[in-house]
Amino acid sequence: MPQLFDSLYEAAHKHFDLPIERLVALLRVALTSFCLIALATAPERQLLHPQIFELILAAYILFGLAVVVLAIAGTFRTGWQLPVHLIDIAVISILMYFLQLLSTTFVILYVFVLLTATFRWKWRGALWTTVILLIAQAILFLAIG
Repeated sequence: MPQLFDSLYEAAHKHFDLPIERLVALLRVALTSFCLIALATAPERQLLHPQIFELILAAYILFGLAVVVLAIAGTFRTGWQLPVHLIDIAVISILMYFLQLLSTTFVILYVFVLLTATFRWKWRGALWTTVILLIAQAILFLAIG
């Protein structure tokens, strides 16, 4: 287990390609905004607790804008990719739980998280992200649903 934490620490503190991080930050906002528009224009809104869902989605867009500012300003060079990635996984898992029947529109957010993990940490990032997404969905299903 200590090796896992060491490898995660090293992965989050490696040199990274700043233009890729800027692209990831901009895509987070664009895709989340697209999902908000898709939700607003959906003819049938079958959501669990729609107010909570919309609040989480709006907060995630604000979080995405803050990350865009950090990525464009370039003030943080290392160490913030892993916490941001974990926040992405948590928020997207919660959003997918609330969606139920509309989740096909939001699958693009899962693809986004997997692609960013692959860009940042290659196949290991994609593999661990997939495992974490599955665990998060199982926990939400068992705990809430």
